[in-house]
Amino acid sequence: ELAKKRTIEGLRRQNDDPKGIADRELNKALFADHPFGRVPTIEGVTKLTRDDLAKFHARYYAPKNIILAVAGDIDKEELLVRLGKTFHVWSKDLEPLPVVAPPRADIPAQVLFAHKDVNQSVIRMGHPGVDKNNPDIHKLRVLDYILGLGFTSRLVTEVRSNQGLAYHVDGYFDVGRRFPGVYRAITETKSEATVKATNLIRDIIAGMAAAPVTDQELNLAKDSIINSFIFGFAKPDAVVNQRARLEFYGYPAGYLENYRDNIAKVSKEDVLQAARTYLKPERFTIMVVGDEKKFDQPLSTLGKVQELKLEIK
Repeated sequence: ELAKKRTIEGLRRQNDDPKGIADRELNKALFADHPFGRVPTIEGVTKLTRDDLAKFHARYYAPKNIILAVAGDIDKEELLVRLGKTFHVWSKDLEPLPVVAPPRADIPAQVLFAHKDVNQSVIRMGHPGVDKNNPDIHKLRVLDYILGLGFTSRLVTEVRSNQGLAYHVDGYFDVGRRFPGVYRAITETKSEATVKATNLIRDIIAGMAAAPVTDQELNLAKDSIINSFIFGFAKPDAVVNQRARLEFYGYPAGYLENYRDNIAKVSKEDVLQAARTYLKPERFTIMVVGDEKKFDQPLSTLGKVQELKLEIK
């Protein structure tokens, strides 16, 4: 009962944060009719019983679902013996997991709006993206850094430094592990610059497909990615987390060992090809949270607007 009350209280407050609203609604739109797009409801949480949780635990918590990763000053064979003694009585077969279809790739361009009495608009944009098995994944990582993740990225340089429209802006491929993820661009700006900032971000993203990046951009991106790679293995817990994650999601053998070499091989032509293949700003779902009375232009200049009612049922 305590856990249910805490969860319900969180759901009642879910529209207090404009950023939370924008992230949630963009996700729901990009994963329409898919489990990734679902959000809990007060009604659903209210109906949960202790028996529901016990049944869930009995179905999904079992040795065949467990990955145990260990790092430290230990003897492997001794550890295996101890683990065998500890877990030998905990064994059972699992029911087959439900089949989950991949999310839709044909999400149409759309403009979504939620009214909130705030002085700063929250802007989120995105379209369906790629999964971890995409053959161009390393090209996309370099593209991400140049376009929207590095502090010297094109989005940061133009939107923040040159135009002064936002403190925070980025854009990147949120790569899916089992299913395709999304490309998303993120910013917050003063209400009076809402449409200007949105158009500017779309134009910068579209510009990646217009011409090759510069040698300076390419070299800075590759050097930064390669040189920061080691920090993912600075502590034992980071090492075991990496190994468990690769095992859990079925990454190919040698993925980490070859990562830096694959980044180093990326060329300007590779980045241009990736931008032309995977960036689709004309297909963006645009989600804006703010006060439309203060906008510099009507949101309808971006496309047909669907207003979302922020109701807690």
